[in-house]
Amino acid sequence: MNLTKNLLLVYYPGAGKGQFKNNLHAVVDTFTKAGYLTTLYPTQQAQDVYQIIRAYGTCPPDKDPASFRFPYDLLVISGGDGTLHECINAVMEMPESVHMPIGYIPAGSTNDFAVSHTIPKEPIAAAEAIVNGSPVPFDIGLFGTTYFSYVAAFGSFTDVTYDTPQEVKNIWGHLAYVIEGAKRFPSYKPHHMIVEADGEKIEGDFLLGMVANTTSVGGFAIKHDEISLQDGLSDLILIRYTNDALQNLATVSAVLTQDFSSPGLVYRKVKKARFLSQESIAWTLDGEYGGEYTDISTDTCANALSFMCADRM
Repeated sequence: MNLTKNLLLVYYPGAGKGQFKNNLHAVVDTFTKAGYLTTLYPTQQAQDVYQIIRAYGTCPPDKDPASFRFPYDLLVISGGDGTLHECINAVMEMPESVHMPIGYIPAGSTNDFAVSHTIPKEPIAAAEAIVNGSPVPFDIGLFGTTYFSYVAAFGSFTDVTYDTPQEVKNIWGHLAYVIEGAKRFPSYKPHHMIVEADGEKIEGDFLLGMVANTTSVGGFAIKHDEISLQDGLSDLILIRYTNDALQNLATVSAVLTQDFSSPGLVYRKVKKARFLSQESIAWTLDGEYGGEYTDISTDTCANALSFMCADRM
């Protein structure tokens, strides 16, 4: 047996419906057959993914950061979008010379990142794509000082992703978000905000806003010809609210049909954006609570990290 490479597999045992745990042996066997000696680390608590990667990836004081290397040839993460969020922040905080290819085995309830990057949802298929595929660079977002893999958002429905209990998500999957969102809809109110997008000023009352590098949010596809995950730009989407009931109805219709020509929908390709408001507004980052702000900026880090993806013919 020729095990010439080392692989670190960090996984969240509580993600999704336990499908990954049931396939753990087969996943490791796939890595072994590809020549990897695999080290397993099941997370024990929040921020474990971040901490274990940082433990291996922090350059010792007596070493030159340019010469320091991550002690594994490949890093593989399994869990939901929140698990991947911790991973990305740990890697992005390392010197660029330490950045390693990342494999992702989705095991959450919605897995927007996997959908956008055409990563198989079935664990064994995802493992095979990792060992047989190639590293592909993708854009990473920056929200204040925190990185995000696919979305930073505020407003209606964004709190549902991080407030829905894990056990409910495990049972109902994506439907849990729909049920929870429907329960909360009567309480949602618009936020007045000034958005500075690459020099353009956009002001108004918004039910929802997001900066994204994705084709899927909350399990719902975003369909726009200009969406790209590798162009160094993010997609800014704002949903306006007015006191005109008919206009709001037209906006809702535009959202459902994804008619981005509607005046109720704002769509821009941006490198940077700044969000200003009088009140503190709660944000979600990759489906996790991201804090509350009156002034926060985003940036796009072009092709900052590489993920192992199946080779396309």
